This record gives sequence, structure tokens and C-alpha cells, in this order.
Amino acid sequence: MTQYSTIVEWTKDLDGFLKCGNGHTAVFSFPPEFNGRKGVFTPEDAFVASLNMCIHMTFLAVSRKARLNLVRYECEAKGETESEIGNLYHFSKVTLYPKIVVKGSSMETVQRLLGIAKKNCIVSNSVKCPVEISPEIKLEQG
Repeated sequence: MTQYSTIVEWTKDLDGFLKCGNGHTAVFSFPPEFNGRKGVFTPEDAFVASLNMCIHMTFLAVSRKARLNLVRYECEAKGETESEIGNLYHFSKVTLYPKIVVKGSSMETVQRLLGIAKKNCIVSNSVKCPVEISPEIKLEQG
């Protein structure tokens, strides 16, 4: 079993300070739509980012194992929220939009590796909302 830890500390108003077990730190707040400050990390950012980063890292791992000649990978992720009766908010879907450039491979191989990455991503396996991947894949000769 592997364990990950964080500590959060209230600093002022609606702000906090995050300390990750690996040494990373960040100031965070409510999102602006809930009276937080603009330009500050939010829990909602962290949720969407964790999915984006985990699928990215898992894709890198499976691509390396498959000897994929990866030239470029950039991915925007968008999380959609909904509220239910009583203003209970939840993420209804997260969609990743990776732009991937590979050399000497096929569209099918890249799509298969993306599927493996999603299936093996610890974060996507831990959330209840759907996670979709809508890739833009470019093949270079080589």
C-alpha cells in the first residue's frame, strides 16, 4: 500500500495553504463564483488537474513501454459541475482534450494507449463522474 498525505491550513478570509507530502505547497481559495479570489488555486482546479496529470503520466508510462515515439503531448481538461436540489454541487463529467504528436506510429496505436492509460489511472479509477478523452492526434513520418 502506498500512502499520500496533505495538510491544509486556514490563512485568512476564504484562503488556505496546502502542504503536500512530497514538499509541494500552494495557496488556495474558493473559486471566484463562490466569492473566492481570481488567479488562486482551488479545490475544483485540483480535482480536474489531478485527472489530467494522472492520465498524462500513465500515458507516458504505457507509451514508453510500447516504445511509442512521442513528439508532443499537451492536454486541456474541462470539468463540468451541476447542482442538485439543496445546492449540492458535484462534477458531472470531466473531458480531456489531449493534443498528441507521434512519429512512425498509427492512430489506432495512440488511441489504444490512451485507453490503457485511462483504465490504469489511479485517479480516474477513484472518481464517480465520467471521464472522457477526446484526442487530437497528429502522425509524423519517421
